[in-house]
Amino acid sequence: MYFRCRQTERAERAYSQNRDHLSPWMELNDRTEASRLYPGDSITLRKMIDRFSGRQFSLEEDALRAFSGILRRYSSPDNPLGIFQGMPLDSFHEFFNFRARAGSGGLLRRRKEFPSYAWLGWRDALRYQLALPPPATWIKFYIHENGSPQAVCLPNGGKEVDRSVIADRMFRYSPHRSQFCHLEATPPTTHTNAAFRYPLLQFWTFSTHLRLEKINPLQGSCVAYSAHGYFLPRVQLDGWEESSFFEEGGLFEFIVLAESHDKPDLYADSYLAIMVEWQDGIAQRRGIADLSWFLVADSFPPGPTWKAITLG
Repeated sequence: MYFRCRQTERAERAYSQNRDHLSPWMELNDRTEASRLYPGDSITLRKMIDRFSGRQFSLEEDALRAFSGILRRYSSPDNPLGIFQGMPLDSFHEFFNFRARAGSGGLLRRRKEFPSYAWLGWRDALRYQLALPPPATWIKFYIHENGSPQAVCLPNGGKEVDRSVIADRMFRYSPHRSQFCHLEATPPTTHTNAAFRYPLLQFWTFSTHLRLEKINPLQGSCVAYSAHGYFLPRVQLDGWEESSFFEEGGLFEFIVLAESHDKPDLYADSYLAIMVEWQDGIAQRRGIADLSWFLVADSFPPGPTWKAITLG
């Protein structure tokens, strides 16, 4: 048996391996940083998630329990929104932007006990993109648990972003501009999630379809092309080794989640988007990218569209 706290480390004599063979997920500097984590400190929390990710468990559903101590330090009685699937509800949309960590093989594999939209849903080393100021989003998320939708919270400190303003910027030179002048997000419909071990998310957002080429199987990445040949040099593919989804060819759908500060083009607005695979009406994350506005607007048919998404 092996014990660790912030002050010291202990092991029972019955433990046969040398202590040097153990590889704790938090080194001394990390533990010092964790001790400084205060409620609402989303930047430090994301750094701790980076260090924690990649651990292997005999039972994968134990991943959330193993990280619960850090999550408790983030929460407080003054923060009634709490934590959902390892993601703080007061900055929910900031926690979608994770990718495979450089030097770890470049691949993420599913942990199916948790949803694909959450970092807990992936069992390889990952990293968060840290952006200041935090990205803005127009999305209001609804959680479907036990068949009843519950609103997460308003993003951006409680201020709802005007979706039409976002659309006007995104489709400024597009022939599709007029169809996005008035965007409505009707109340979510009740959705059964009996086949899933975790809650589903529903929300409304923009969707675009792109073509993937030059797939690198070693790094799990590719190049994305729009209808008129605009391209993004790197898209991360998730679950590359576990699915035939990428072998089917054709067009792939990306859904836009927030404005991005990781701009592939310094002179263009950029948006965080995830690639999705649809299974029985439920979208699953299969990749992530920062798309310039012209890649969103220059979609292959049937996009670009404004649509309801149910994400698992």
